[in-house]
Amino acid sequence: MFQKLCGRGALKNVFLTTTQWSRVTDPEDGESREKGLCQDRNFWGILLEKGATLQRFQGTRESGLKLIEDLMSNQPEALDIQDQIVTQKRTIVETDAGQCINEELIEQEKKYKEELEALERERQEAIAEKDEEMKELLAEEQKKAQEKLEKAAAEKKMLAELHAEELRKRDIEKQNAQAELEKAQAEQQRLAEWHAAQMREQQAREAQRVREELADLHAAQMREQQERQDRRRRDEQERAQAEASQMAALHSAQLQQQQERADRAQAEASQMAAALHAAQLREQQERAERAEAEARRAREDGGGCIIC
Repeated sequence: MFQKLCGRGALKNVFLTTTQWSRVTDPEDGESREKGLCQDRNFWGILLEKGATLQRFQGTRESGLKLIEDLMSNQPEALDIQDQIVTQKRTIVETDAGQCINEELIEQEKKYKEELEALERERQEAIAEKDEEMKELLAEEQKKAQEKLEKAAAEKKMLAELHAEELRKRDIEKQNAQAELEKAQAEQQRLAEWHAAQMREQQAREAQRVREELADLHAAQMREQQERQDRRRRDEQERAQAEASQMAALHSAQLQQQQERADRAQAEASQMAAALHAAQLREQQERAERAEAEARRAREDGGGCIIC
């Protein structure tokens, strides 16, 4: 039973301690009795085989402190019954220790029933033999055996009721755990839906922001393109105006040159006309002078006719 409670892992931390050594007058007798306890597999033998340690308490404070010091130096280990109840979620009856108790109670109940049946047979024989003293003794033994049987049955019943109660609690815990799980799943679903809605809203805002940014970018590009076109038109207009100004200046220069040439030609023509007129006047003057000279000669000669 003790082995089932502890388990092999925790047995190495168990001290099996013998006491009353201060009262032992014969050391050999004490050691013999101690050896008997250790070799009995129904007592300490099996525990020592599984890792428990044999210790002696000498009845002194120093001996007790030494035991405590040695015990505290061990690495703590969980008992099997703790692991089975807490970790494996077994009921007490389902643990190794609980099954051991249940088996012992069943065995005791069977034993006491057989004992009662045997006592009843002996009592009937005593009645047949008219042995009143034996009859009373057997009746008393029957009463004791019945009490033991009822005690074993009561303990077995109590164990069964405890098992049933633990099963009921475990079912309630499972139902509560299932309810909590469903609640957690519902909350998780709600959070997931809320998160999805938040993500959709965020995506919508992001999409709207991207659209607005694209629209702003497109508008900026359109403005930049329009500005480039306006600059190009202004440059073209300025170039055209410059070219026109250059053409006008060139034309004005050409006109001025033409006017200058015309003025020079006119001046030259006037000069030539004046020179020709002067020449003609001189020629006429000369002819007139020649005619006059001839006329004078003619008069002087007294000639006949006058040539005009």
